[in-house]
Amino acid sequence: MKKTLLAAGALVLLAPFATAAAEEDFSLVLIAEPQGVNKYVDVALEGLEGVRLEHGLTEEQVTYVETINQGAAMGNVQEAIGQYEYISLIGNISEHVVETFAQEFPEQKFLLIDGHVEADNVISVDFKDYEAAFLAGLAAGNETEVDKIGFVASWDEEVAAEFETAFRTGVQIANEDAEIIVHSVENVDDIEGARQATHEMFEQGVDVIYTAASRPNKGVFEAGQEIKREDPNHLFWIIGSDVDQIDEGIYVKENGDEGNFALTSTIKRYNRTIERFVGRLAAGEEIEAGIHELGIYEEQVDILKGQLEDDTYDLVDEYRSQILDGELEVQDLIDEANL
Repeated sequence: MKKTLLAAGALVLLAPFATAAAEEDFSLVLIAEPQGVNKYVDVALEGLEGVRLEHGLTEEQVTYVETINQGAAMGNVQEAIGQYEYISLIGNISEHVVETFAQEFPEQKFLLIDGHVEADNVISVDFKDYEAAFLAGLAAGNETEVDKIGFVASWDEEVAAEFETAFRTGVQIANEDAEIIVHSVENVDDIEGARQATHEMFEQGVDVIYTAASRPNKGVFEAGQEIKREDPNHLFWIIGSDVDQIDEGIYVKENGDEGNFALTSTIKRYNRTIERFVGRLAAGEEIEAGIHELGIYEEQVDILKGQLEDDTYDLVDEYRSQILDGELEVQDLIDEANL
């Protein structure tokens, strides 16, 4: 999905929505990939259920429709046009779909989560992923023992560049001697490519990998499991993204004890995002159409403590605190680094 970096808290505002006056008039359908396939859908649905219960909405008013790919999502949206006040999409398949139907049906209102579409009938929520990637760079740079780090990037060149530059900036601040090896997956389903790239990185001596490739993250963790089965004593860490991926790093040591090679994860708080926007719309609040960028300051993206060493987490928290206090702009650090 294409991203645009804006100043902290910045909005690209278009026309205001005239939304429902009360909960009983509100309706929304969330169209997303199957539960369990991408964990962010599970997290988003937690938020949606919370909104439904808090506002006393029925399952007919607020519902979830499972879709499998972009083509299926196009059909799902076509069926939902005019049936719901808001049609909401989330994830890898969403941006093109919303852009297409928003133009064709200007009276239909859309809520796009984790995407960027500018239209008078679209509320777009775009995460400042680069802020979380910067924190991941600090963590990786401080945790590596061999000064060799891997980065598995998105198939989208613009997104990959945004993540990589922010990640490199964090690594450089924490460890200016560290080398970074980068691999970009070919598409949203390139799990095998991510798996092979992970094996190659470890063969080159990398001991920390940050994967920010969405669905292909699965391939990175699969490779980690394969390496641990072959050699449980091979020491390495993987940093996940989007949601907490700590469970995907669990393996069995030679002595039968449980180990875990998932160092930490950068996260997007999809549940809070749903609560923040769908909850306000359900209550009859007016939200401007346009791009709403949310990051660390808005408590929508972050990095988890996970298994970070205390000194690493202190370093990460030092920068996070400055961002939360409004004292630091990650984009300024990226610009200064000029990587």
